[in-house]
Amino acid sequence: MLKTLFGLTTLVLLLVLIGYATSSGPSDPNFSDLGLTASAVRDPNGVWRLQFDLRYTGETPLVLYEGSLPWKNPRDLLLVGCALNAANIRLVPAEAPMRELPPASLTLNPGDILSGSVNLSATLPGLAEAIQGSDVVLFWSHEMKSADKQPLPRLNGGAVIPRQS
Repeated sequence: MLKTLFGLTTLVLLLVLIGYATSSGPSDPNFSDLGLTASAVRDPNGVWRLQFDLRYTGETPLVLYEGSLPWKNPRDLLLVGCALNAANIRLVPAEAPMRELPPASLTLNPGDILSGSVNLSATLPGLAEAIQGSDVVLFWSHEMKSADKQPLPRLNGGAVIPRQS
């Protein structure tokens, strides 16, 4: 029964993220040329990070609000972690501090790739304990902004951290 409940909960989370992904955004075709991928990596100090790669494949330069990158202001990143065990543990994100970032813009040229990371060990304080007992699935969703702070289409994804015994 618990596995069924966990499966239903996971399905609902995925549907919510898909809803965010299909929410309306600006109609500029350049915005559909943004791709954001993420993977969970462990750095040499043992800290888990969500490593992001932002790719721009448009034909003309695109100007973004730099403070809206997921690694610049993790408070704006929707992040859900779920341990894949019978206890159905959902990791609760820590409250991230507010950051007042200067209104800097960033120009992406065709073919540009930007990278950055979010400290998962700090963002999800229960992560180290959860991965001792099971795999952990991470779902993320993020909405960047153009240079004039207009929202861009929401980007979503997921990553898995395997059980660490």
